[in-house]
Amino acid sequence: MSLETIRNYNQRMAEEYCRQHGLDIFNPEMTVESQEVFAHRIHDKETQLYPGVQLRVQNIDLPDGSFTRSYDVLFNPDDNSLDQSIFTANQPFYLRRLLRNNHQLLTAINAGFFFLTDDVTPQPLERGLNLVVRNRLPMSLPVTNRAAVMEYDGRLRVQEIAARGIIQIGNADVKWIGSRVHEMVNRDSVLYSAASSKIQHIRSSTTGSRRVLIQKSAKTPENPEMIDVAISLDIQNTSMIVSKIVDGGGSDFLNSNFTLQIPKSNVRSLLKVGNRVTPLLLDEVDFSHIESAISIGPSIDHFIYNNDHDINHDPSLGSRPPFVDRRMARSVIYKDIEGLIHLRVFDGAPRTKSFQGLAPQEVAKLIPPDSVQWAYHLDPGQSSKLVTKPAEGKVESFGNNHYLRGPKNVNQTFLWNGPNGRPVASAITIGIK
Repeated sequence: MSLETIRNYNQRMAEEYCRQHGLDIFNPEMTVESQEVFAHRIHDKETQLYPGVQLRVQNIDLPDGSFTRSYDVLFNPDDNSLDQSIFTANQPFYLRRLLRNNHQLLTAINAGFFFLTDDVTPQPLERGLNLVVRNRLPMSLPVTNRAAVMEYDGRLRVQEIAARGIIQIGNADVKWIGSRVHEMVNRDSVLYSAASSKIQHIRSSTTGSRRVLIQKSAKTPENPEMIDVAISLDIQNTSMIVSKIVDGGGSDFLNSNFTLQIPKSNVRSLLKVGNRVTPLLLDEVDFSHIESAISIGPSIDHFIYNNDHDINHDPSLGSRPPFVDRRMARSVIYKDIEGLIHLRVFDGAPRTKSFQGLAPQEVAKLIPPDSVQWAYHLDPGQSSKLVTKPAEGKVESFGNNHYLRGPKNVNQTFLWNGPNGRPVASAITIGIK
């Protein structure tokens, strides 16, 4: 397909979107410089997606004359008719397509951070960073202390998780600690996963910047006193097993779901390839109760008194910190004092004058501690998106509708992909049982 054909098709998509939303028709390539066409106010409304599941849409004015659009789905987590889950995949997906392909789903919001590069280096077996549980299996375990949203005994639950635990390998119980935890205990086994790597932003002549993996960061330290035990999903996709053992470290941990570097002196039984691997404890949580899970961002109230957070210095997220005092689109999850859970996006487009989203401190003012039982950030910026589908209705996409898919080389062009947005690796979903 020629570049001109692709451009014409993209223009027709943009024109149809504008007609549906009453906007001025725009040229997708022009929004690289200005996104003012998306800086429009909407009509406040409340819609029932399903009995007990509401969508609230509203404009929120800010003190300096700017504004954001808020899209908020709220529901009762004790409603037994609702299926509450965390959907993850090792290949990024579109939230919009997820709802189109699953007729039981009512809504989905982007969730955790994921391994994101623009180069052609091999991708990790699991894209989600830190904790990823899928079908009760540990697709990734955390290397640093982070909050996580979990489907725990059929209900959504959010709590802080320390990067430590006990895992059974064959007949041996191994105590581990994450590779980015500074309080390393002597003789502990150290866990490495995609979140142990380092991503860096570099200049690009086609898109302005590119994310690249620092190759040497994807290997465990070499140490003759240690062995690397690589752990991966088995061929039947039913359990985790030891897939490789490397004496002396220095192995590429992106080639497994996660790798444990274990002191030779701690190996009380003969570990071998094919050993079954079963997590017993994750921090103080009984792993057998976790059906699905993903690590998420900081608590919202942290930014009432703090302008920084250690997640801003996480090398696996690149060199552009996500929670500094800068406005951008923000996704959040919180439980209010009445017990309702909210999945909410505060929208914004960076190349506008008065519609750039919210800074973390502004989110904290809009969702104060005395109004919630708990409240946490999800992955912000261009990943932020909420998608809904009433039980009888069409899929709607909210947030980041200015999104452009960047060219991979000089022979390609920017393509508008607003309704789909950025592909993500995890989502919090609410559906009908």
